[in-house]
Amino acid sequence: MDLMTVLAKNFPNVIAHVTGAGASYTDLVWEGGSPLPTEEQLLEAHVKDHKENKILELSNACAQDIISGFISTALGTEHMYDSDAVDQLNIVGSYVATTPDANNPQGSQTYHATRPIINGVLQMKEYKLHDNVQMKKVVLDGVAFKLAKLTRFNTMRNDLLTNTERTDAQIDAITWKDGIPGVVV
Repeated sequence: MDLMTVLAKNFPNVIAHVTGAGASYTDLVWEGGSPLPTEEQLLEAHVKDHKENKILELSNACAQDIISGFISTALGTEHMYDSDAVDQLNIVGSYVATTPDANNPQGSQTYHATRPIINGVLQMKEYKLHDNVQMKKVVLDGVAFKLAKLTRFNTMRNDLLTNTERTDAQIDAITWKDGIPGVVV
């Protein structure tokens, strides 16, 4: 526990320095300020900060996972589709471009970027022709992928915020560790 960081963030009117290892309340030497936090208040502030930092770490990992691409079988076999913010807009745009209308009741086709997965190995990007049904499946697979990540993050965040019995080691042990199982990039 970095006591000085916790003090500076949560008790800005308190001045202290640490002696020894600086890992416990008894290592603090109070120089001034008011109000001086109790050991319990300092520990509570530390746990709160630690949880906030872990939530930020998990949020960043979730965001990275969301933009790392997702798998769809819209073309009949597994293909990975890029999914950063621009890619997500392009997928929706391709779907809209293929949508049937009064002048074209069957809908149309468009080329969209994808990466085939062959024997678990991600291939080079190719532009493959997609019809409306295929693009709709890509959109729905992307939505399901993103929702699964966001739901997982929300569950982890809520567990951290509501579980008051967590130790530093337990908080540190919580990791995102995701990716696309079975695919070699």
